[in-house]
Amino acid sequence: MSINKVLTGYEMVEIDKIAVKRGIKALDLMEKAGQKVTNIAKKELEDFGKKNVLAVCGKGNNGGDGFVASSILHSKGFNVITYYIGEPEELREPSKTSFKKVKLSGLTLKKIEKDLISFKKDLKNCDFVIDAIFGTGLKRPVKGIYLDIINLINNANKYVLSIDIPSGVNGNSGEVLNAAVKANITVTLQTYKFGLLNYPGASYVGDIKCVDIGIPQDLVDKYCKIFFIDDEWVLKRLPKRKAYAHKGDAGKLFVIAGSPSFTGAAYMCSMSALIGGAGVVTIAIPEGLNTVMETKLTEVMTLPLPQTKDGTLAISALPKILDEVKKFDCLAIGPGISLNEETSDLVISLVKNLKIPLVIDADALTILSKNLEVLRNLKVPIVITPHPGELSRLLHINKVELKDRLELNREISKKIGKISVLKGARTLVSNPEGETFINLTGSPAMATAGSGDILVGLIASLIVQGVDHYDAAIMGTYLHGLAGDMAAEEIGQRSLIATDIMNKIPDTFLRIEGAFPFTE
Repeated sequence: MSINKVLTGYEMVEIDKIAVKRGIKALDLMEKAGQKVTNIAKKELEDFGKKNVLAVCGKGNNGGDGFVASSILHSKGFNVITYYIGEPEELREPSKTSFKKVKLSGLTLKKIEKDLISFKKDLKNCDFVIDAIFGTGLKRPVKGIYLDIINLINNANKYVLSIDIPSGVNGNSGEVLNAAVKANITVTLQTYKFGLLNYPGASYVGDIKCVDIGIPQDLVDKYCKIFFIDDEWVLKRLPKRKAYAHKGDAGKLFVIAGSPSFTGAAYMCSMSALIGGAGVVTIAIPEGLNTVMETKLTEVMTLPLPQTKDGTLAISALPKILDEVKKFDCLAIGPGISLNEETSDLVISLVKNLKIPLVIDADALTILSKNLEVLRNLKVPIVITPHPGELSRLLHINKVELKDRLELNREISKKIGKISVLKGARTLVSNPEGETFINLTGSPAMATAGSGDILVGLIASLIVQGVDHYDAAIMGTYLHGLAGDMAAEEIGQRSLIATDIMNKIPDTFLRIEGAFPFTE
């Protein structure tokens, strides 16, 4: 599918309840889930040539899915031992019914005892573990016997299949609640869960298989506000050029970046925009840096402007910038411009008077974090690209935790009424209505200075080529991560630098569009 839907654990629980109220039997959903899990487990077992399965089932519906899968695998000739936690009378429907069916099926059914002696022995002798302890609704830290079981599974060096989500991972945030099962494969039900895709939870899931268990699609569509994309989604939105297009048709980008010691940020931002397809890129810089930038840049034009005693852009540059920027389709501002007081005044005065789309990053975000009303009041399309530290300044909080990234990125987007791209693993793109795209491209190799400057140039480049600013933020993030992945494959993760990412941007377009993407 070209666009993939993602739910939080809370949303999935709510959808399950509504589906049941509509007349879909909870037991039918459980049995279908168990069957789909079985299909995948059976294939994995046959691929390995293995027969011995150990399933661990908790007290909730996740455990019920495990009971169903155990029973079907047993009926297909696999040697299955199923452990359950707690007392059978503690089970709620439909898990209780599934437990009774397992009991009647003849497979080996055992209760987890406190000493775990039997469990340890069977775990040692099995080939394949089915983790059905906790589902996506887990909120409390894992402790007690549950902690012991999870640690034993992780230390056993067995192939592990988790149902819906690895036990111990929070389905809403990806937070690991003290400990979590390290799965080789996760069979998630109906839709992807945010906790499977956000770190650190994403490190525990292994391969993800999403299976349909029969919940009506209209319910998923109604609740779903999180998505991720693929090459096909990007291809449909990349602008085409006519065979007789000229550089003006490809868009004109104005960049304000750079200060002493930060010419690299200016270089990478502006060059990435050109490589990303912009027809014309001009960079405004302090006049003292012009010789350096003329040496660094060949295709990008420079506009030297008055500077402060510190060598940063001076407020006296404002009239010239306002006159020049009228000729352009978008402004990218922020990389390496410094937090000089006079430069800060320039940024605020400029942004207040802009009439074209704007991409804001780095120092410009820090400057505007003290003047959010400036952003709120602007009517032009705006994309901000904060890293977690910049987002904390924008929201005036101490720190952005991994588990809070979705909530906080939505909060800043709603607060200022603009698109927010929260950089990191994984990058999130949110709009003011709370819709969010989670980017699945990229890797730790991209944790290198200058990576964000390239992202800014790429997003702004797509905007000047005519892509809607929200789509440009999503696509730019995807292509940026894809370029990083391609560079890491060639260079390796440890040694990758930002210009390696920039130099791989052409390969991302070749992969998605082919060599001849233009219309006649």
